[in-house]
Amino acid sequence: MPRMGRVVLPNYPHHIVQRGHNRQVVFACAEDFQRYLSDMGELKEAFHIKLYAWCLMTNHVHLLVCPESAAGLGQFMKSLAARATRYRNRLMRVYQQEDEIRELTAGLRAEKAHVEQLQRQLEFTQEQARQRHHDC
Repeated sequence: MPRMGRVVLPNYPHHIVQRGHNRQVVFACAEDFQRYLSDMGELKEAFHIKLYAWCLMTNHVHLLVCPESAAGLGQFMKSLAARATRYRNRLMRVYQQEDEIRELTAGLRAEKAHVEQLQRQLEFTQEQARQRHHDC
């Protein structure tokens, strides 16, 4: 059985709580908070939402909002969540690429060290061969 739809009263304040997926961290740094506030400011104008108060926690958000229309609140929250998700996914791709670069760099350093070791062994072997040849 589907859940009942929320009752949204136009021009009446609503307390909204929005959590991260499985209560995961939503805001990891100051830029994350600033981005969310910027998006919220832009979208409240687009969907005719009055924003009375907000509290941004690391893993959830509290908003006190007043929509001019019943549909506006849902559209506002949906758009805000979608922007936050796209922003987080872009960051995760960047972090993953940085991790891959670090792994490749570490692998190249290890290969370089191995090549240098082989080069020293070759030089040592060549020096031993020269000494044997000189002794003859």
